[in-house]
Amino acid sequence: MGRPIKDTADYFPHMTTHKKTMFIIEGKWGNDGYALWFKLLECLGHSPGHYYDCRQKDSWEYLYTYARISENLATEILDKLADMGAIDQELWGIRVVWSDNFVE
Repeated sequence: MGRPIKDTADYFPHMTTHKKTMFIIEGKWGNDGYALWFKLLECLGHSPGHYYDCRQKDSWEYLYTYARISENLATEILDKLADMGAIDQELWGIRVVWSDNFVE
């Protein structure tokens, strides 16, 4: 029997320079925006299939408390990320987070 295929990530690169997504998110929400974006990437990295399902109350609560921000602020930031195309807007409409750029 072969080794099972791993579909989670223990590591992802954290660039020292940022593109427009981070400038906008951090510029608008400061460290809260920065924290949510990178905490979200961590969640995507260790989630099987690299998507994060916020439809279950405990999963949603985990995400915003993991980032140490309020539920309303998390929703506001994720809405902006979806508007910018950093996360899939259609999937976020049903409270699922997917990022093509992260997976690529």
